[in-house]
Amino acid sequence: MNQSMHITFLIGNGFDLELGAKTRYSDFYDYLQQNKEQLGNNIFYNEILAHIKEARLQQDRDNIIVNNDVRINWSDFELAVGQFSFEYFDEEDLKLNEERFKKFKEDYHEINYFFQKYMLIQKNLLIEHINNTSEISKHVYEGVVLFANKLPKVRYERIEKKFIDSYKKERVVNFIDFNFTESLSCALVNVVPSSVDMRGYSRGFGKYDWNEIINIHGKIGAAEVYPILGVDNANQLHPFLQVEERARIFQKPLINDLLENGISNQCKIKLQASKIFVIYGMSIGQTDMTWWTTILNQLIHDSSKELIIFEYSQGFVVPYMEFERKDEIVRSIVEMFVETNRDIDDAIEERLENIKDQITVIFRNLISIPEEAKLAELIAE
Repeated sequence: MNQSMHITFLIGNGFDLELGAKTRYSDFYDYLQQNKEQLGNNIFYNEILAHIKEARLQQDRDNIIVNNDVRINWSDFELAVGQFSFEYFDEEDLKLNEERFKKFKEDYHEINYFFQKYMLIQKNLLIEHINNTSEISKHVYEGVVLFANKLPKVRYERIEKKFIDSYKKERVVNFIDFNFTESLSCALVNVVPSSVDMRGYSRGFGKYDWNEIINIHGKIGAAEVYPILGVDNANQLHPFLQVEERARIFQKPLINDLLENGISNQCKIKLQASKIFVIYGMSIGQTDMTWWTTILNQLIHDSSKELIIFEYSQGFVVPYMEFERKDEIVRSIVEMFVETNRDIDDAIEERLENIKDQITVIFRNLISIPEEAKLAELIAE
């Protein structure tokens, strides 16, 4: 076999958090509260604020101190916007919905404006820190090229037997970055040559050729590439918003298609060509359902393909907890696939029952940045 073996890394917000960034939605909500005078009549801000207050009251009642990251029901803003649309719009009154839509759209744009403003602050501070801390690039680079070192021994040997002898040419590395900050590009730009020979390393999968990083949801502060915020598909929106002229405001894959930037198609081609998918820092959530189901579809139709998920936990973990968490992750991915593929035949159903064998969940960080090298504090001014 002469073709190259493609490995695709899908990188989410967990990467920026590992660098020390404050890029959770809860951080953004704190920033919104600093601008409350400008947002007093914004329906989204008021919903978020109500949930924050309710969560705090619950903490007081139960006398429980919880981390700020889980204090808000709107922890996933994109998904919450879709859910809120079902409450905000009427089931039948078209005229009322048209009146409400103007307010819904204007307030959504206002929140979007503050989100981009906040994320640009974070991006600039983060990029400056990466450029001033060479150690970060080193750890990111090593985490990527030596990802196989963190595989369980038996799983590594299985993957090695499956691919290494079959693919004599280079291993092609693709990156799909779901973040807005371009921190991954910044961390790798000065340390990644066009090709890297890893054959001298422990568990190195041979020689790597690197492809350009794809920022699937755009970039903050880049005039030619818009940042894209929203839900994954029309079913996550109230029926009134599902027509294209309204959905194009809120639905990420549709926005990419209408921008005619070719990004969605480019990502699908990369995933179709890949034999190994490595996911780091992404939540198993419905806001990126398209990509989770695309990967699962690849596993279903090619039993040789492997999905590796890095699921880092700082808490105390024992083996049975890892087993249960893996079952939960696999179940969530399968449920998303079933939800978007109603007509599943017996062959696919049988494959889904055994898909767990192609999925490895590693309860460690793909990339570990020493505490002293992390960005100590990002202050939104």
